[in-house]
Amino acid sequence: MADGKPVRGHNLFNNRNFFLERFHPACFSAVLLACLSVMLCSLKPLAGGETGSTSGGWTPEEMMNIKGVGNVRVSPDGSRVVYTVTEPVMTDEKSEYLTHIYMAGMDGTGSYQFTHGEKSCSAPQWSPEGAILAFTSERSGKSNIWLIRTDGGEARQLTDAETGVSGFKWSPDGSMIAFLMTDPKSEEQEKGEKGRDDARVVDKELKMSHLWVISTDLAKEKKPEARRLTQGQFNVSTSYVGGFDWSADGMTIVFAHAPTKSADHWPLSDISTVDVATG
Repeated sequence: MADGKPVRGHNLFNNRNFFLERFHPACFSAVLLACLSVMLCSLKPLAGGETGSTSGGWTPEEMMNIKGVGNVRVSPDGSRVVYTVTEPVMTDEKSEYLTHIYMAGMDGTGSYQFTHGEKSCSAPQWSPEGAILAFTSERSGKSNIWLIRTDGGEARQLTDAETGVSGFKWSPDGSMIAFLMTDPKSEEQEKGEKGRDDARVVDKELKMSHLWVISTDLAKEKKPEARRLTQGQFNVSTSYVGGFDWSADGMTIVFAHAPTKSADHWPLSDISTVDVATG
């Protein structure tokens, strides 16, 4: 990355090893096993031991009783798995979906709810050594990254992203986390929204998402400050060819990007690299 522009010529589409390292069949097997285990553990028998519905068919009421399982992540040592469970919350004051993180043994036993609260917690990721779990939550008002020890304790907020975090990944040594954040609105846009003068033209004045990094060291009194890695008129997203990832030595991040967020521009996406130390 030079002067905020992505470095061209680092085309990784033809690098067979790059993809094999990330999509090895063994990884698929482990994740599939974890998915099957946690889904079976999450299923509850129908009242009275019935094996089928007596309501005459699939209804909206029955649909709302089904919990969704996702974001399955196997621990680095292969002994545990975390996953999210999403269920509807229907009260006089709320009508929403709530997601929380659960933890279980790799064989599906000992499943229990790991996070709690009125705000959803999602996208769990184990630290490389498996001692800390990172996840996103809107507990602070915006989607931010939170850290919690895998043996329990209070979660601590890591990022303070003005527009929220849309994706993140641990560095190989666990000392940093790279994440995506959308550029904030301009002062003029903020003023327009407050004055209800917020008409928009589709695909105009789109705000781009860029890469940031932050230290995971929360031992100091002062909370770590995030540092921007990419900038310019292009959009970095997890929806483009795998999004972004760290090099094995943690010195470089490879990322996919398109000219804008417009749906018409995804065929123009490219892959570039950025030096973590210099940006």
